[in-house]
Amino acid sequence: MTKSAFARKLRHNAKRASRRLDVYLADAQNEENLHEVRTSVRRLESSLSLLPKKVRKRYRGTFEKYREFLKVSSRARDCDVIIGRVSLLGDLDTSDLQRKKKVNLARANRLARSLKSLRPVWLTQDDMRRDKVARRLIEGIGRGLPIALSHGGKVEDLHRLRKVLRNLRYILEMMSSADRKKFMKKAAKAARRELEIKELQALLGLIHDSDVTIEYLHGKPEAGQILRKEISTRRQLYQKFVKHMK
Repeated sequence: MTKSAFARKLRHNAKRASRRLDVYLADAQNEENLHEVRTSVRRLESSLSLLPKKVRKRYRGTFEKYREFLKVSSRARDCDVIIGRVSLLGDLDTSDLQRKKKVNLARANRLARSLKSLRPVWLTQDDMRRDKVARRLIEGIGRGLPIALSHGGKVEDLHRLRKVLRNLRYILEMMSSADRKKFMKKAAKAARRELEIKELQALLGLIHDSDVTIEYLHGKPEAGQILRKEISTRRQLYQKFVKHMK
């Protein structure tokens, strides 16, 4: 992808993130709005990671605000996930989650408004780091996949693999069709199997949602039966992941 094509893609991602921020701020309680704005900001963050070091250094404050928004909004999103999963499994008081969500949404809203006022990122004539970043992510898949497949209890390793896959997927979107095919072949070689990145990312996302729910339920002595159901669901999800990778 040429520099001008990259610049167009970057502007497209930035404009999409800005639109999603507007929609989110208009109705922050809407779970779909929260999901959409997080997806668009993550996609933009991946695009920005391809910029030269001196450009990234110049806009370090901008990047940190994006990361902080994602971190805080993730806490609110996890509350929604847990509440939704628990409601399907049984009757449990989740008022503590409602309060936590409210606090984190308020902070996420303040950060979202600050993102709207950020200055645009201007590109330089330096080469992009696209190939370097893609290679590093593919190496991460090669290291992380065997560990994730070795035992279902490796929660952090599964979560880390999901993030690597997500970032690679967004980086590949910045490439031409020919380059995407080239790096997908490299990813398949590293994984020693063909990869359906989007599907695999979604499956690992379900496992992560189950993990955060289980972590919450462990702190609820009265949630014994619900916890056992969620642990069973999580086991089935992990088995599906392993089967998918065979």
